[in-house]
Amino acid sequence: MQLTQTQIEHFDCDGYLFFPSLFTPEEIRVLIDEVPYLYTQHRPENVREKGSDAVRTNFAAHMYSKPFAKLARHPRMVTPVMQIFGEPVYMHQFKINGKMAFEGDLWQWHQDYGTWKNDGLMPEARAMNVAIFLDEVNEFNSLCAVSNHIRRFKRPAYIAHRDFTPIACLPDDCLLRDYDVPLPWQDGTPEAALQPALAS
Repeated sequence: MQLTQTQIEHFDCDGYLFFPSLFTPEEIRVLIDEVPYLYTQHRPENVREKGSDAVRTNFAAHMYSKPFAKLARHPRMVTPVMQIFGEPVYMHQFKINGKMAFEGDLWQWHQDYGTWKNDGLMPEARAMNVAIFLDEVNEFNSLCAVSNHIRRFKRPAYIAHRDFTPIACLPDDCLLRDYDVPLPWQDGTPEAALQPALAS
């Protein structure tokens, strides 16, 4: 998927692009059907609501879930970011936000780059938040340029990834067809991914 000149100009002016129905209902269903399985697992990547077993955020699903591993390499998600940055990208952070309606703890208004710079020494704001809405967003209800990789590993690897290999996109139909994708954490989170590595 290539951005048009008009879309690039809109991004340069407003700082965001919105693509309604970029993924088909069938593709979204593949992802939605995987989420309950991810949330039932007791893994460190599942951050739960205070005083509840409900998952607030799931990190790094692309490391152990085949549907989300394919999404992380989807050309409709990755190619526009590479086009804007003019270089390959790697996955800095991958998360599924599952905040409960009404009862879930709030998300504080924030900008991610401040944390990425302070904790990871990311040199510039050459990272892109990419959000895919799996549910309708209403009153009831994240890629980085390879040259801009973090220099310090203060946070665990399942939150701020340490593999800066450029993403190789899969074919456009990857969510609906079977493609081989690596799932290095399928059998559990490696101990090294749970710990910060403070040395730069």
